[in-house]
Amino acid sequence: MMSSLEPPENNVFYEDNFCCAWLVSEAVAEGHTIVALKEEITDINNIPLADYKVLAEIIYFVRDALIKVFKVDNVYILYINDRKRVHFHLIPRAKGGVEGLKLLTQAPHQLSDKELENIHMLRFLMESFKLEEII
Repeated sequence: MMSSLEPPENNVFYEDNFCCAWLVSEAVAEGHTIVALKEEITDINNIPLADYKVLAEIIYFVRDALIKVFKVDNVYILYINDRKRVHFHLIPRAKGGVEGLKLLTQAPHQLSDKELENIHMLRFLMESFKLEEII
């Protein structure tokens, strides 16, 4: 599940001075998203606790937006410590679809036009979220 931590600008649906969220171009599932810190912190244990709480809240809102837009019951959240920045993969799981680790081993697909259209709705849902409100 390799992915760039430099998102294509058109794929970004949330960004502030702290982190960025975008749909992955080569996704293992519809709505596969990355939430990444902007600062180059390589290990989650090096994030100050206050910042970790902010990151958790952003992930909470991104997950909620993915559930609404992609009409799924569940979103897997993975932290994989293999890049230069702390980041999380959020992978929606479709009802009746592939579950568990099998979902993560599927061949990636290119982002569809339908998914790109959904970016507008994701942006709309995340627009009301302001980092300043939770710090």
